Amino acid sequence: MKLKDPSQTPPKTGLLTAAARKVIFDSLIQKFSVVSVNDVIDVNNGQSLTATERKLEGTYAVYAAGGRVGWHDKALTTSPFAVIGRKGSAGKVTFAPTGGWVIDTAYYAVPKESGELDPQYMAHALAALDFSEDIISTAIPGINRTAIYRHQLPLPPLEVQKVCAAFLDAIDSNSEVPSLPPLPEQRRIVARVKGMLAKVEEARGLAAERDRGARHLLTGVFYSLTENAPIKTLAEVAPLVRRPVEVREGEIYPELGVRSFGRGTFHKPALSAIEVGDKKLFRIEEGDLLFNIVFAWEGAVAIAKAEDRGRVGSHRFLTCVTDKGQAEASFLNFYFQTAEGLAALGEASPGGAGRNRTLSLKNLAALAVPVPPLESQRYFQRLLEKVETVYSQQANLAPELDALPASILARAFAGEL
Repeated sequence: MKLKDPSQTPPKTGLLTAAARKVIFDSLIQKFSVVSVNDVIDVNNGQSLTATERKLEGTYAVYAAGGRVGWHDKALTTSPFAVIGRKGSAGKVTFAPTGGWVIDTAYYAVPKESGELDPQYMAHALAALDFSEDIISTAIPGINRTAIYRHQLPLPPLEVQKVCAAFLDAIDSNSEVPSLPPLPEQRRIVARVKGMLAKVEEARGLAAERDRGARHLLTGVFYSLTENAPIKTLAEVAPLVRRPVEVREGEIYPELGVRSFGRGTFHKPALSAIEVGDKKLFRIEEGDLLFNIVFAWEGAVAIAKAEDRGRVGSHRFLTCVTDKGQAEASFLNFYFQTAEGLAALGEASPGGAGRNRTLSLKNLAALAVPVPPLESQRYFQRLLEKVETVYSQQANLAPELDALPASILARAFAGEL
C-alpha cells in the first residue's frame, strides 16, 4: 500500500489532515491486516446529469470529480459514499455523508455488504492512497477502476475505524483539541498505555503463532498425503456445473463473491432485474468449489457454505462439483492455497500486467490436481475441521482483543488510567 506524501498535498485540501492521515494509516498498516480495495469496496460509475437537468431546489448533492457542484431532486443512492475523480481531478476523494448524485466524470465507492468497512473510514482510506502513478496523462487526466481496485488498505475492527475517522474529521473541521495534563502526568499516562498495549500485542503474537503452527501442521500433512498420489485433471474429479438463472422482472438476485488469498466467500448486494440487464447469472449451491476467474491466480478459490446456497454469480464465477467417489472439495480447495496450487492457477491465468489475468474454462478443466485415496482425503478433512474449530473459537475472542487498544486510549483520554 503506497500512501500519499502529505508534503505534496496542496494547502487547500488540508495539509494538516493529510499529514495526520498518513501517520494514522502508516500505523494501521503495521498493526492490522491489509486487504485489496476490490475485496471490501464496490466502485461504481457516475451517471450523466447536465447542469440544465439539475434541480436547484433539490435536496440531494450532486458531485463531480472535484467535489460538490450542485443539487438535484433525485439521488443515485442515499447511503454514504466516497466520490473518486475519474476525469480531470483524477483520484481526488470527496466524502458524501448523505449520498446524492455523482456525474460521469467521477466514480462513487461504497462498502461491500459484508459490513466490514465504515463508510467514513473508507473515504479517509481512499484519500490516503497514492494514485499518482495510476493517472493516465492525456489532455484530460483520468484513472480507471482497475487501477483503483489494485490498491490495498488496512482493515482494523469497526470500532477502530470509527475512532480514526472521527479523529481525522475533527482535525478537518478545526475542532478544538482538549487541553493536555501536566507533563509528568502525560509521561505516566504514556507509560501506562504503552505497558497495557504491549500486553495486547503479546496476546496477538501468541494467537498469530498458533495460526502459523496450525498452518504448518496442515501443510505438512497435506504434502505427506500427496507425495505419491495420482495426478488427475480437475475436469475428471470436479467438473464444471452451470445452473443458468432465468432473470424475471420484479425479482431480485443476491450475488456471491469470492475473496482472494483463500479468505472465503462474501455476500454482495442483491441485483434487480434491471441492474442485471444482459448479464448471465448462475445459481450457486452449498459445497460448490468456486473460482473467481479474474483473481484465481491470487487464490480467489472457495467452497460455498450453507448460507451461500441459492446465491448467484456472473460468468466470472465458475462452480465445480466434486465427484464424491474420487475427491473432497475441502482437499482440492486446500491444494489451490498451497504454493504449488497457486503457481498452477497463475500459469493457467495468462494476461497482461497488474490484475488483468483471466482463468479460461479450458485451462480450468485441464488443471492437474493430486488425488490420494478418499480415506486419506477424509482424514485430512477431519483434521482441517478441527483446526477450523480452533480458528472459530479464536475468532470469537478476536473482536474483544481488537477493541482493547481503542478502549485503553479512550480511558487514557478520559483520565481513567
